[in-house]
Amino acid sequence: MAASRFAKIVKSELISQEAKILTLEAAEGPLNFIGGQYVIINTNIPLPGGKIVKRAYSILSSDQDSTKFQIAVKKIGSGLGSNYMQETPIGAELSFSGPWGQFIMNEEDSSEVFVLATDTGITAALGLIQSQRFQTCSKDSRLLWLVESQEYFLPPAFVQNKVASAIRFDLKIIPSVNSSERLNKAQNILHSVFEEGPPRVLFLAGDGALLYPFRDELMARGLSEKQIKIECFFNNPFKKVTT
Repeated sequence: MAASRFAKIVKSELISQEAKILTLEAAEGPLNFIGGQYVIINTNIPLPGGKIVKRAYSILSSDQDSTKFQIAVKKIGSGLGSNYMQETPIGAELSFSGPWGQFIMNEEDSSEVFVLATDTGITAALGLIQSQRFQTCSKDSRLLWLVESQEYFLPPAFVQNKVASAIRFDLKIIPSVNSSERLNKAQNILHSVFEEGPPRVLFLAGDGALLYPFRDELMARGLSEKQIKIECFFNNPFKKVTT
């Protein structure tokens, strides 16, 4: 079992109707994360079966200064985790574990990189792009965000500001998660982007129902599994189902 750590909320900023940016300061000192990693917040809220509500949040801020770190919290209806995070005030202390995850750049990689995020997967993408390791990437590198509307979660201007001039940023609208047209529309966008062939390194974050078909198609076009990293936020086909 991972040891619990603690962090205090030092800033809370509502940037859209459904998104709040929390800045946290770890009690034990710098978090020492690598851009693209995440933390797991323990809300201490018990569920009927005795399990505690825990939620994973990608670290949104740059790893150049890990004395503080940011996460983006999306309000999801009556969701226990998201509402707890939205309502917890400045000064409150949160229990968490981490940093976790391998959605990170290899230190020796300086080639053209393509980052594709769907939905809330944009948070992992922004953490990755702002990492110190990403600074060695080719200026031809690119971020593509697939979302159901321009009002979804993080404002496009916020994302563009985080990316700055580091790489090219594009946003494309696709059908919502429950639409039968979603995969087909997303694949058509992918085909148009990769008309001249995919880059050597790809990072995919977000909806597993899209990312794994993307991976399979890219591998069929000659890429190896090692060239593609996936951070699945939901619809993970490999997640163990418990009953």
